[in-house]
Amino acid sequence: MANVTVTIIGDIAFHGPLSADPVGLVQRMEPGMRDLLRADVLLANLECALCDTIKPGVRGNNVFPLLAPTRAVEALKGLGVDAVTLANTHIVDYGPAAVESTCMALKAAGIAHFGVGNLAEAAEPCILERAGLRIGLLGFGGSQVPKRRRVGTIPLGWPRARRAIARTKERCDCVIVYFHEGIEALSYPMKATVEACHGAVEAGADLVVGAHPHTVQGIERYRGVPIAYSLGNFIMPTLHPSGYAEWLRKTTLTRLGIEFPKSLIAKELVLRCTLSREGVEVQGTPILAEESGLPRLPTPAEAPEEEAFFRHLCEAFLHPEDPAWQKRDAVERGHYRVLRGNITPGFLLSRLHRLRWRHIAWYLKTLWQDR
Repeated sequence: MANVTVTIIGDIAFHGPLSADPVGLVQRMEPGMRDLLRADVLLANLECALCDTIKPGVRGNNVFPLLAPTRAVEALKGLGVDAVTLANTHIVDYGPAAVESTCMALKAAGIAHFGVGNLAEAAEPCILERAGLRIGLLGFGGSQVPKRRRVGTIPLGWPRARRAIARTKERCDCVIVYFHEGIEALSYPMKATVEACHGAVEAGADLVVGAHPHTVQGIERYRGVPIAYSLGNFIMPTLHPSGYAEWLRKTTLTRLGIEFPKSLIAKELVLRCTLSREGVEVQGTPILAEESGLPRLPTPAEAPEEEAFFRHLCEAFLHPEDPAWQKRDAVERGHYRVLRGNITPGFLLSRLHRLRWRHIAWYLKTLWQDR
């Protein structure tokens, strides 16, 4: 049986300044980058809704709602994308109608999708077959918890997520989990994220991949299974002058008084994987983002520094005594304080009808972690 190659890339959102001409944008990508993406399967995170009927000026249900026209699927086809996870922060920004529009546009373009829907649909895998190998794809995120009649995404740390992984493993030779969580601009995964990823491996995942922090995090091997905690962006307007200052002002790190260089958000990763019945081998290739939103290969002068930075992030998992982990813990505690600070009396009153025991449990857990 032949091995199967899978290339996985990070966040894609043809939003704002990138929405005018998604196809032309992708066509301007350098040939070397296209060569890097070639594989039997190209997998990405589509972090925006695709809809043409949202009226201009409609704000959406997020601090930074992301929306792109449905013609953006042609740009995904131009990249060669075979499947996308929709389990992310922004897929439900414009409600269930925009989610349905996104799914329909992807289906019409022949691009598989997974990770969003009602409680049952969000846990359903996308199964691809290549060279006789059955590959199960699952997506998890916590943007809006789904119900039987409400679309959303399932958090990776939920028992329901682990059960979905175990069921998919019974049906497939290889299970890839693509999750979406973390602290923006932080180069190290949260303890809660590490625990959830380890749980995914214990449930049967053969590869775990993450995004959301808008920068690169390292790769850990847990029980022999690779976990790539964050691939960063791939095509996103984060660095664009029209929105970077506002995004920077509202990030957790900025609110905690922690400065970081803009170059950190330019760091991205392409994960090239080889799948077989014996397991998964991965290779992370550092790339860089331009202000235009397009990715590019590092120059010969930049490459050694980018590779050394990424190698350091990976090696940190072998050294739990590294001071970086103590700094990570302090940032994570601060992150929970920021989230709790958003829960004002007015916020609670407006959402009292949606209050559940899990919300109270989360609040108490963060208080305990902040001791």
